[in-house]
Amino acid sequence: MDYVLPIPTIVASTANPNDYYGFVYNEYDYDFLTEQPKTRFSILGAILDFNIFTEIVAIVLCLLHLMILFRKSLRKNGVFVFMIAICISDILNFSLALPNDSMYYKYSWYLVPMHLEQSTFNITRRLSIWLAMVMALLRFLSVAFPMNYLIQKLVKPKNTVFIIFVVLAVIITYDAALPSLRISIAWFPDVTRCVVKSRHLRYVLIMSTDVDIDAYSITPNQNFVERIYRVLQFTLYPLLTISLLIQLCIIKKKRKAMRQNENQISDNTTLLILTMTFTFMFSEGLIWIWIFIDADDRFYYHFDLEYQVVSVTQEYKEILVALCFTFRIVNSISHILVSIMMSSHCRDTVKSIVFWGKIAKLFNHRLLKRKVESETDPITVVKATTDNVS
Repeated sequence: MDYVLPIPTIVASTANPNDYYGFVYNEYDYDFLTEQPKTRFSILGAILDFNIFTEIVAIVLCLLHLMILFRKSLRKNGVFVFMIAICISDILNFSLALPNDSMYYKYSWYLVPMHLEQSTFNITRRLSIWLAMVMALLRFLSVAFPMNYLIQKLVKPKNTVFIIFVVLAVIITYDAALPSLRISIAWFPDVTRCVVKSRHLRYVLIMSTDVDIDAYSITPNQNFVERIYRVLQFTLYPLLTISLLIQLCIIKKKRKAMRQNENQISDNTTLLILTMTFTFMFSEGLIWIWIFIDADDRFYYHFDLEYQVVSVTQEYKEILVALCFTFRIVNSISHILVSIMMSSHCRDTVKSIVFWGKIAKLFNHRLLKRKVESETDPITVVKATTDNVS
């Protein structure tokens, strides 16, 4: 028995849903017969292929980093709890981007499950960025005010988990509240471009969009809010980094005054922090540039009445978008490497996981055993005695 959901008044259609069953999209090497086949070895194709490879590498490294961070000695620290959340967010983000890396389309409508997948991708991306900035803020505050009780309380694991969920709730609200106002139910045959082809499907949940408004805005003002959001995240992180480096320089001068020779450690820390900052600015800065370039000429394909050939300018924008994601992957990988190089706790944990101590002990034991055997070997002793006599 079919249960009919309460829906708004919809104009009836005589089409049969089974008529659309078996539709295969992207059966050819290009999107539509009206489009010329794209060269596989083009610049965009090379960047997308590289992105797929780096996404796989980033997912593997994030999983290994997650194994390290889940160790009992690390998860007691609030900073490493933030790193755990960032790792999980990056894994979800890259996993969602992997099968859809080259899809940049705009429909006059699209299925809500497709929107939920894209929303999850956006949420995880924003979550990683803002958690990195919150972690940088807490690092700066803990260095600038090491004896402050409130700051020390904030970096405790329980409080960091609470902060993570607060940031996640704010991002989900921002990303999901406005588009949800345009969700509606449509009879399946009326949706002529539906990519889900089920013989038993009668109604689908869709989200309609206007011609001049993208799928993540209900008014043009939302685009302005998105640009402000990009500018904030592009400027706040470098400011926090500069503030942290200033505090490290002050601490370095104090240590010199106390005649503590720790110059090498301080220099390495400064270099690693600058590395993370530069990779972050490249990954988010290109997105910021692209948003302002795309302010007037929206970068999308339109399927309203007929296929519109993509202009050269839009192809350049495709390349810029792909490069943005490339730098974002590199930024994630650099954070993993830098966190291991900066933290002695991480290095010790890595050594314990790969049995570094046991391997080194076994290697030293074999060297010592060979040395003792060579010293007690009769042939070696006679040869050494002969050499001494001669």
